[in-house]
Amino acid sequence: NWRSLSVGALFGGKGRDFLIHRVFNCGRRKITSAKQGRVKGRFVYVSNRGHDSIAVFSVDQSNGKLTPIQHASTQGKTPRNFSLDPTGNYLFAANQGSDTIVQFKVDGVTGKLTPTGQPITNVPKPVCVLFVKAQ
Repeated sequence: NWRSLSVGALFGGKGRDFLIHRVFNCGRRKITSAKQGRVKGRFVYVSNRGHDSIAVFSVDQSNGKLTPIQHASTQGKTPRNFSLDPTGNYLFAANQGSDTIVQFKVDGVTGKLTPTGQPITNVPKPVCVLFVKAQ
């Protein structure tokens, strides 16, 4: 039962990147999340520590309205951070509480996430996923 999502700030111009300041209220209990979301064209992704998931929202391009479309389990505990790879085809979720980073394929049409089945294990308390350009 999704009730609300408020966006605290907008960065990157043309609606590409969002910083999520407060997250959503699912039913009776509030769920806190990492304070970061990303948009791949028409979609926002938000990590949700209380639910151990990535919430996926579609964005109405005419008015900015967000519509929930998926809760994807991060297949671990306490998704502290996540990042889309530079191509936007994959999302990597860092599960601080289970020492894993889980890779998801991003469906470019629906925005939905599918785990690839290739988790990176034994990563002590991952808290950030960052892609850097090779030198």
